[in-house]
Amino acid sequence: MYIEIQRIRQLGENIEGHLFIDSRSDLGQNLLQVCDTLENLHSSLPLGQYRIEIQKCPFRSRKMPIVITPSTDPQALPPSCLCSICAKADYVGVNSTPRNSLAEGEALFCPMIAPGNGIHNRHDGSILVGLRGARGLLLHPMTTFDRLYERIRRSAERGNEVKLMIR
Repeated sequence: MYIEIQRIRQLGENIEGHLFIDSRSDLGQNLLQVCDTLENLHSSLPLGQYRIEIQKCPFRSRKMPIVITPSTDPQALPPSCLCSICAKADYVGVNSTPRNSLAEGEALFCPMIAPGNGIHNRHDGSILVGLRGARGLLLHPMTTFDRLYERIRRSAERGNEVKLMIR
C-alpha cells in the first residue's frame, strides 16, 4: 500500500495537506484523495519516504498506525535511546527535548497518523486526518481516521508493506 501526503500550504503553525492512497489499475498507478491532513510546523516530519506499522500505543491504549522514521526505528538505535515502557525509539522533533531528560514512566509520543481537530499542543510529529472545515480545523476526524485505519490494517494483515511519502 502506498500513501502519499501532499502538503499544500503553510499558515502560521499549520501545515495543511491532502492524503492520497494508491489504486492500481491496468493503466498504471492512480492516486485517490481520501482526506485532508494537518501537521504542526515545529514537529512535522521532514519530506521523504517512511514505513507505517500498526502497533499498540500505550498512550492511546489502542493500536495505531505508527510512522517508522530512521530516528524511531528500534533496530537502528542503541538500547539507551529506547523508551523503558514500550521499547520504542524516542522521536525528537525540532522543538522537543530528548526523552532522557523527561521523567521516568512518562508515556512515549511517537509520530503517527491520528484523529484530531487542530494541531495546537501536538508536538509528537503526528499527522492529523479529517475533512478540512476551515483554516487549521479538521472536521469528522474519528470517522475519517477509522476508515483510513481499516484500510491500513487490512493491507498490513495481507502482508503488504505500507509506505508513506510526504511531498
